[in-house]
Amino acid sequence: MKNKDSFEDNPDIPEIIYKYRDWNNCYHRNVIEKQELFLSSPKWFNDPYDCRINVAFHLLAEDPKLANDYFNQVVSRNFPNLSEKEHNLQLQKLIDEGRFKDKGWLEHENEITINNFHNNIGVISLTPHNNNILMWSHYSNSHRGFCVGFFTSKLFANPHYFGQGQKVNYPHEYPIILPTESFFARSTKQIFTKFKKWEYEDEYRLVKFNSADKIIKIPKDVFAEVILGYLISKEDEKCIIMRVRNYLPNVKILKVKANIHNYELTIEPIKE
Repeated sequence: MKNKDSFEDNPDIPEIIYKYRDWNNCYHRNVIEKQELFLSSPKWFNDPYDCRINVAFHLLAEDPKLANDYFNQVVSRNFPNLSEKEHNLQLQKLIDEGRFKDKGWLEHENEITINNFHNNIGVISLTPHNNNILMWSHYSNSHRGFCVGFFTSKLFANPHYFGQGQKVNYPHEYPIILPTESFFARSTKQIFTKFKKWEYEDEYRLVKFNSADKIIKIPKDVFAEVILGYLISKEDEKCIIMRVRNYLPNVKILKVKANIHNYELTIEPIKE
C-alpha cells in the first residue's frame, strides 16, 4: 500500500538514511557484524504517546451515526452469515447495551487495541541527519558511539524487507482516530504520528507487520557509510574500523568533528 509520503511517490526522500548506535551494546554491533536490524515493538518506545494514541471510542456516545456505523462493522465482522433481519437485531442489541458509554469499557477497548497493535508490528526508526547533536547525545552513547548510513532506495523500496515506510508527522494537536477507520488507517496514524516536540529527530520509519521484536538481515549493498562519534574511544574506533573493513569492505568510514567556532558537527573521512 502507498501513501503520499511513501518512497515511490516522494522524490524528496533522502539518498541516505541513518541509524545511531552504541558500540557498547552487543546488539547494536550486529548491524555491522551480522548486517542485522532489530524491528522493535512500540511497547519499548520512550515516548508515552508514541504508537499509543487512543482510538476515540468516547465519540460513540456523542455521535449516534458513528455508533451505528461502528457496531454495524462489528456485527459484519463477527457474524458474517446473518440475514439482514438478524444483522439489524444484533446491531440494535449492541447499541441498546450502551457499553460504549461506560468509562471502564472504553479503557478496556483501548487497552486491547493497543496491546494487539504492539504485539503485531515491528518498527525501525531512522533519520536523514548524520550530524544532529541531540541524536548523537541520546542514541549514540553521548557521541561515543557510531552511526550507520543506508541507501534509502534499497532499504525502503524492497517489499521483501518491510511492508511500509514513510516520514513521521509532528502535529501540535492530538490526532483523532475514529473507531470506524480501517486497521491500515489506524496503524498509519499510530505509527507515523508523534508530538511536535520530537520534530528535531526528523524521523523516517520502516514497519513490518507480524514482526514485533524480530531481527531482519539486510544485504551488504544497502550499507552506504559508517560514521564514528567525535568522542569515541581509540579502542572502539580501531575495533569498528576493523569490523567494517572485514564485514563491509565497500562501505565508507567517516568520523564526526566538532567545530570550534560554531555549534555544528562536520563529517570527514577517517585519516588512514
